[in-house]
Amino acid sequence: MFTLTTQLFTPIVGLSMNSIIGRCYYTRNDMPSLIGSSIIFIIAMFFGIFLLLLISPDFFSSIIGIDKPIVIVALVASLFAIFNATFLTIIQLQKKPVYWGIITLIGLLLNIGVTFLLIFTLNLTYQARIVGITVASLVQVLVGYYFITKNTLVHFRINKKHFMYFIKLGVPLIIVALSGWGLLSLDKILLQYFTNLQIVGFYVMASTLSSIIYQFINSITMAWTPFAYESLAKNVFQSLYNNSLIIFIFFILGSIILSTLGVYIFKFIIAEKFYISLNLIPIISAGIAISGLTSLLMPYILHAEDTKLLSLFTLISFLVAVGLNIILIKRMGMYGAALGTLAGHALRAIMMLLYVNKKFKVRINILWIIYERFSHKL
Repeated sequence: MFTLTTQLFTPIVGLSMNSIIGRCYYTRNDMPSLIGSSIIFIIAMFFGIFLLLLISPDFFSSIIGIDKPIVIVALVASLFAIFNATFLTIIQLQKKPVYWGIITLIGLLLNIGVTFLLIFTLNLTYQARIVGITVASLVQVLVGYYFITKNTLVHFRINKKHFMYFIKLGVPLIIVALSGWGLLSLDKILLQYFTNLQIVGFYVMASTLSSIIYQFINSITMAWTPFAYESLAKNVFQSLYNNSLIIFIFFILGSIILSTLGVYIFKFIIAEKFYISLNLIPIISAGIAISGLTSLLMPYILHAEDTKLLSLFTLISFLVAVGLNIILIKRMGMYGAALGTLAGHALRAIMMLLYVNKKFKVRINILWIIYERFSHKL
């Protein structure tokens, strides 16, 4: 529940500031002061929510379902999380992959190291995990800030125009983040409500095995994002769109490979009782691949500063996924959960595709794009 609470707090504390900074990096000439304003704004949001927690600690604790001290620690961890995401985004945009790798590696090693140290020395259990996450995130933030200030002189000042801009773009992104989280998590929650823990176990196993394709897609989209924002700033819309669709084709191919070859390999590493989970991998991995397309299209909508519409797309998809999950789980069990979630991802991708096509006047012609990209090599 600690990780869940942190994920819920993070978009509220930071208004998805990493996305806002990414959108602005190549289009504004006041980035040093904008970055400084973003840091001040995030800290102010954190203290505002912190005061609310102090005023009504029992209220938040009862809603979330965890102890009051852990709620406070989760809020602090969310502060570190949004700073870390923002600083890593800036480092990506500065095209410093070595710095990005160092920060990521430091976080991983500290997280594991501190957690196991506390387990073996103080006999802590879940508390060790909480401390490990929080300490690792704090160190990542400090190292990340050091790296970005090596290349950018950050100007700290209270700028009302910047604050209003953050609110304008960021408040709808809260809905995007929370609805997006719901799309990824609701299937398991509803499955547990309507079925039993054994079915949930099978579904979680399938999701865990399918996460291989998620890691593949996430790595590509993170590398893709700086290039996308830079291309959009130069008004290179159609070429970027073509490349987006080519990458999406590779996402689909990766999903197909995982669903075919991967299934046979997984039989050697999981218990026989979980073989039924393998039947879900094609559906879940297809949903992940389609979700990858929405990540590729996200920079377009942020560039257009149409975050309200993006929040509407995500909220509609979430609500449709909820309805389909409820209907299909009752009829098909865990297969219904996978299909309902897949439909939610597909609906959001379709709405975003239609928006990008209309707003940026780009066209879809997969066969022509493939021919254009590879004909000179034949």
